Amino acid sequence: MIIIGDRHYRASAGESVTFQLGASSHVGSVAASVNNGPGGALPITVVGSGHNKVVVTVGFTGSQDGSADILISGSAVSSSTDDSRIRQLTRLSFRSGIFIID
Repeated sequence: MIIIGDRHYRASAGESVTFQLGASSHVGSVAASVNNGPGGALPITVVGSGHNKVVVTVGFTGSQDGSADILISGSAVSSSTDDSRIRQLTRLSFRSGIFIID
């Protein structure tokens, strides 16, 4: 997996890219969907082959100061790793982050 932009990655055909929850604050639940398919809990793994869109939605327990670190890693030996923080906007109970894998 190669990082090519903010929340944008390139994976080799057949390479597994895993999304998992890292450090979090005021988080009630985290769910992910791939290519607008049914959602599931993290960790979630996507196989590199074509264009994939992963949407991670975080539900917060408070009205402010919530955040969740999403850790992204590839299965290839030369893969990069990345983390992306999804921060709560004041008084919103959930927020989503969109990740692209080409």
